[in-house]
Parts: sequence; structure tokens; C-alpha cells
Amino acid sequence: MAAQYLEVEFTVSTAGISGDLSLEGMTAFALVTSTALTGTSITLQASRDESTFYDMYTSDGTELTFTVGASQHVVFQNPEYFLGVKGLRVRTGPSSAASTQAAIRTMQLLCRGL
Repeated sequence: MAAQYLEVEFTVSTAGISGDLSLEGMTAFALVTSTALTGTSITLQASRDESTFYDMYTSDGTELTFTVGASQHVVFQNPEYFLGVKGLRVRTGPSSAASTQAAIRTMQLLCRGL
């Protein structure tokens, strides 16, 4: 049986945050960044109902942050953080100060069934 796979293409606004992304019952495992990304980190907001979103934190209370650059395939080392998550928003920069983008950036979120 082949693994289920989903690629969600989305944009990050000039304000530095994406719209709501539905994971369609899948688990996120990687992100492909834009060729012109401004900033060096990505943080996420998660939702269990695709309506209310919360900043994501690790068990030690630090914001879940991924160091990134332009045109990178970023693999999430702990995909278990995304188990049960039905929706995501992707933000450039930390929750305290999103990195604004000079233009809308297109990226891809990669998901699979586990």
C-alpha cells in the first residue's frame, strides 16, 4: 500500500504569515521555502479544529522555530509535534515580531499519512 502524500502550496503575505492551511488528515514533515525569502526563521501556529490557531511550543516552553534560508527543503526533525494538528499557519520570524516580506512568497508544505 502506497503512503498517502499531500503537497500544500501556499503564500506568505507581506505581513509575514500564511493563510490557514488544511492538512487533510495528514502530518506535516517538511517545508520548501521561497527563492526570495526574507528572514532566517519560521514559526508555526497550529489548530485542532481549523478555526482557532495557537503558537506552537515544545515541551520545554520554547517556541517551535526552524532556521531556514531561501530555496531550502526543511525537514521537521520531530514530526510527532504535528500529530493531531488539522490546520497550520506558517510565519516568517517569531510570534513576537514576524519578518515582513517585500512581496508575497510562495512555499510548499509537505505532508503524509502516518
